[in-house]
Amino acid sequence: MKLFNDFMHNNPGEPKHGMLKLFAHHLGLSERYLSHIKCNRKNIGGNLARIMETRLRLPHGWMDREHDPLVLPLDDKEKIFVATALAYFRAQPHEARNSLIRHFQQQFQTGE
Repeated sequence: MKLFNDFMHNNPGEPKHGMLKLFAHHLGLSERYLSHIKCNRKNIGGNLARIMETRLRLPHGWMDREHDPLVLPLDDKEKIFVATALAYFRAQPHEARNSLIRHFQQQFQTGE
């Protein structure tokens, strides 16, 4: 549900009633199969989890962990920043992602 909600949040111009079909297409799944997953009639196995991670540009193993709900940005500037930073981060190879994380961690440590 988190991934579907994030997808809806990131595609505000799309009609709400067609979002499941659009998300299923994005994942390369049938709308019916995704609906069964969404309604807990089907489980996401390891193979499908890896496919979803790849298609959503998530790190390997992301689907295997619990995730806190995303705290939504407070205003339009935060929304733009978060969306831009996330798109940039997801577009980077694994090594560059680690470098970005280290950079931000260092900035917080030196700012204390």
